[in-house]
Amino acid sequence: MYRVSRLFIATGPARILEGLLGAMFIIVFGVCVLTPMRSVLPKPPYSIAAQMSLIANSRLVRRIGEGGSLDGLFVRLSWWRDENVEGGKRYGIDIVEESEEHVPLSNYPKM
Repeated sequence: MYRVSRLFIATGPARILEGLLGAMFIIVFGVCVLTPMRSVLPKPPYSIAAQMSLIANSRLVRRIGEGGSLDGLFVRLSWWRDENVEGGKRYGIDIVEESEEHVPLSNYPKM
């Protein structure tokens, strides 16, 4: 049998591509090593307690406790000013004003 090479690769662009892929690998590895993953999430995100802490001390819970309707409300997951917590800020779900960026509560599936 004859051995004929039918695929030719230009060495210059191939080396450039190898260099780019190597640089990407080094950057991704560096980010993975240097990012403090333990401090990114303050608690396990899938526990019931962590999910309920997102609405703790919110106006949404007070509205539900008062028997108010949730129709037409706009909610957002964000940082909120709250004097009742240490640091004056809390991360969670709460009711937003009409002038702020919002997502209608009616867009979420009913439970």
